[in-house]
Amino acid sequence: MARRQKIEHREARYTLWQESAACRGEDQNTFYGPDAPESTTDRNNREAAAKLVCETCSVKAECLRYSLARHETYGIWGGTTERERRGLTLDQVPAVTRRRVS
Repeated sequence: MARRQKIEHREARYTLWQESAACRGEDQNTFYGPDAPESTTDRNNREAAAKLVCETCSVKAECLRYSLARHETYGIWGGTTERERRGLTLDQVPAVTRRRVS
């Protein structure tokens, strides 16, 4: 397999979890703040709504690990805000292992 194909294959596996994400199809404005200034109350309400979606998500840990590996600085990822992720490292999030279904 050529180097490019290996990279594409690895990237596809790395993001496959996104197909199962609870936020898939939701209004992305809930997970990302507006371009204009946002009041503290509006931000807190928006973040709380996003976190409610994350609480039901079966791939929450994968999402959080992805955001930490990519150093995502915006949005709600894996049920965390930008501020909450600043102090986290990948070592603090349990690795996710999935059994293969035959």
